[in-house]
Amino acid sequence: MKQIEKSFKKNGYEYKLIARTGMVVLYSMAMDGNVIAYEVHKVRIMPGCKVFNSIVVEHEKLAGNEDFGRYGWSYQHKKNAMTKYKEIGGKLNGNSWKNRRIQGKNTGNDKWRWR
Repeated sequence: MKQIEKSFKKNGYEYKLIARTGMVVLYSMAMDGNVIAYEVHKVRIMPGCKVFNSIVVEHEKLAGNEDFGRYGWSYQHKKNAMTKYKEIGGKLNGNSWKNRRIQGKNTGNDKWRWR
């Protein structure tokens, strides 16, 4: 399975992984070398599949722009981001949050969601 990157660039920002506990990660978000925000993500696992003539391997996925508020959160201050990181990490390691696999209907595609 392909894992998330420890550092990457997206939308003009540089992201660096600060912490990871299980399926919860904390990234710093910088522009021109200056940290301007922090992001907390619930990492999801996307199953491998075949798209047209290409094979997509099973991989971890961070929250996309449309996923913020459910799978991702952004904070200006590291203290607030760490609070959310610990809160989400505790829920995911407890019984209330588990990865749940759902079979796509008649498509052969697997989908993942948090319950």
